[in-house]
Amino acid sequence: DEDEDEDEDEDEDEDEDEEEDEEEEEEEDDADEDDEEDAQEEVAEHDGEEAHRNEDAVVEGDAGHERFTWVNEIPGSKRHMLPEGYIFPKKRTIKDMMRRWFVGKNTKIRGVWRMIRPLKHLYSRRFHGDIQKKSSKRNLSKAKYVMVEIGQICREQGLVRNVDEITADNFEVCYNKAMEVLVQRAYGKEAWRKEQHEMKRYTTNSYVTYCNKLKEMRQAGKRMSTYADVLAKGM
Repeated sequence: DEDEDEDEDEDEDEDEDEEEDEEEEEEEDDADEDDEEDAQEEVAEHDGEEAHRNEDAVVEGDAGHERFTWVNEIPGSKRHMLPEGYIFPKKRTIKDMMRRWFVGKNTKIRGVWRMIRPLKHLYSRRFHGDIQKKSSKRNLSKAKYVMVEIGQICREQGLVRNVDEITADNFEVCYNKAMEVLVQRAYGKEAWRKEQHEMKRYTTNSYVTYCNKLKEMRQAGKRMSTYADVLAKGM
């Protein structure tokens, strides 16, 4: 019996070591991609008024979005919605990611303005392979988690019937209402009523932060529900 206990302890230690190794590997991958993302998407603030107009422009419909040919592919065999080696943006606010996800955004990549279609299309069969790096796939998954939540909020509030109805025309209305509810779901019911200087962080936090907070709140809710069930059974 003691030998069996020792074996179980060793197995648990090995599992913990593997989890720690995976977390360290994720952190290293994310750090590398942070640098690559900064190099990929240049800040346009020094490029003049025309650059600002380009950055704010949105293009809807298939005709307005670029497609890309990757190196070593047969010309015309496949066209991608993203340039080869694209790093999925990580350090982006909810508003910025929401625009990229649902509407599309003119983005300056390696010095060239590119009309990138809505990132939600990365889950379509045509473009599901356009994100290749493991850490970018993780961030894509986190963005989807938050954007699905936002789409649900917009439907619940009667702003749209389905997420395809979130467009450039109603984007601001959808964002403003969705943000209010999202903050409450991620940080608690009273969060939206805080002082203005405290509210600012909610609009500047990245979608990754919101993904983590939403999951934490849901886990806490499940624990409370389980505890309540145990108490109820004990009565």
